[in-house]
Amino acid sequence: MYRTTDLYLAAFLDASGFKVVDTEGDRKKTFVFEEDEELMKEQIMKFTNREATVEARALVDAIKNFKALTYNI
Repeated sequence: MYRTTDLYLAAFLDASGFKVVDTEGDRKKTFVFEEDEELMKEQIMKFTNREATVEARALVDAIKNFKALTYNI
């Protein structure tokens, strides 16, 4: 499993096709993903280095969904 508290990284991973399997925490959410270790590392490095591409609408929808998870649960 891969865990992150970074909402935008979580939204990017979701928009890239990775599955969220759980959330943890109350005030500060941790998003838990199923992990394909090599593919996940590659995508995270692309995100970090501003080399990643995803469908814009998928990213916007993911950001909205993750914000709702963060603030409404």
